[in-house]
Amino acid sequence: MKKTWIILAVLVIFALVSTVSAYGPMHFTNTGHLIVTYLSKSADWNSEFGIYSPTLLSLGHINGASPAIPGTIFNEPNEHCSPTNDNVAVYITVPDTEHGSPTYRSDVVGPEGFNHAQITNNHDNSYTVSFEDSWAYSIDHDFNDVVLKVACTQDPIATPEFPSIALPAALIVGLIGAVLFIKSSKENE
Repeated sequence: MKKTWIILAVLVIFALVSTVSAYGPMHFTNTGHLIVTYLSKSADWNSEFGIYSPTLLSLGHINGASPAIPGTIFNEPNEHCSPTNDNVAVYITVPDTEHGSPTYRSDVVGPEGFNHAQITNNHDNSYTVSFEDSWAYSIDHDFNDVVLKVACTQDPIATPEFPSIALPAALIVGLIGAVLFIKSSKENE
């Protein structure tokens, strides 16, 4: 009976650890467009957030003149994701702290060697990335300062166009058929 509980505990721990990683690349199962959704923040800083890779692209700030609104979807048509592109990363930059303006990325540790991103695989071709914006020595470890959802939408399957030659060809075949039908109807009278 004790073995069963130990095995069950190990399986539960494995399940929990396998869905959350400290930092790392995000892998997608299809080719499509990269979508970033701003979910929430608890930080007082006016942190900038955006896509770091495949290209560096600022998406906005969490406070300021036009603050980010939870649920805002950033659909960048030129940002692509695919199963072979495993370097998708997002970032936050914390402005004017006593340590400069550090940038924390989802794919590497911070400049002081501390992990500032927590990535959760949502198992629906999306990830939730939760950032910690404090320097390692003054850190509160809440990982809720900026929370983003990163997804890869499926590219639409191209529908073949109706061949442009088909309409004139159908018209000609229809006309020939109509002429032959009328001719055979007159011969049978």
